Amino acid sequence: MVKLLNELDEIPQDKKVIIDFFAEWCGPCNRISPQYVELADKYTNIEFCKCDVDESSALSEAFNINALPSFVFLNDGKVVNKLEGADIDGLKKLIEELNNIKTVTKVENECCECTVEECTGKKVCDKEDCNKESCDKET
Repeated sequence: MVKLLNELDEIPQDKKVIIDFFAEWCGPCNRISPQYVELADKYTNIEFCKCDVDESSALSEAFNINALPSFVFLNDGKVVNKLEGADIDGLKKLIEELNNIKTVTKVENECCECTVEECTGKKVCDKEDCNKESCDKET
C-alpha cells in the first residue's frame, strides 16, 4: 500500500521509508508509478509514500526536489539515498539497499535501556552494572 503525504510530520520517523515525489502532469512519473506500487506490495517492511509536488511544495522543498520523479530513501527519519528520474533498475537497487539496512531499536528493560539487534533478536546492553541474565534473553 502506498501512502500519500502532504506534510513533513506525516513521515514515519521509526521506519524505513521511500517517498516518490511526482506530479500528475509528469509523463515519466506516470510510467513508473504502477511499478512503484508493485514494489510496495513486495517490500512490506518499508513504508512506501508519494508526494504530489504541486500539492505540497513545503515537503518537496524540505527534500530539495529539483527533478521528477525523485525518490527519497529514509531510515529512522534520516535520508540515506536519493534517486532522480524514472530509472526502475536504479529504484530496485536502492530499495534493496534500504531493505538490507540493519536497524537497532531501543527497548525498556528492568535493568537498563538496552538495544535489540533486528538481525539476531539478541539484546545487547551498554551498561556495566546491568543484570546481564535478563539482557541476554532473546526478544
